Amino acid sequence: MTSKYYVYLLISNNINFLKYSYVGITTDLNRRLSQHNGLLSGGAKSTRGKGPFEILYYIEANDRSEASKYEYEIKQEKGFQKRLDKMGEIQKRNI
Repeated sequence: MTSKYYVYLLISNNINFLKYSYVGITTDLNRRLSQHNGLLSGGAKSTRGKGPFEILYYIEANDRSEASKYEYEIKQEKGFQKRLDKMGEIQKRNI
């Protein structure tokens, strides 16, 4: 059985980091959000102390390779709006 992969865009709800965003890959959006928010171990070092976070958007990928390509393309863009535009078939958070 193949797991679905998701490329997600986090934004911070912390008043001191409102412009902070993070792009990542996961197979479990709820678990990964809990990790970023410090509820579970395993969050990225770059997000520590900048939360709480919410998943603004995510896109489903067929495999890890495709997800990595999406993530790379998004991270190459400059600015928040370009990141969103690059995601193409974006889905609102519905988890």
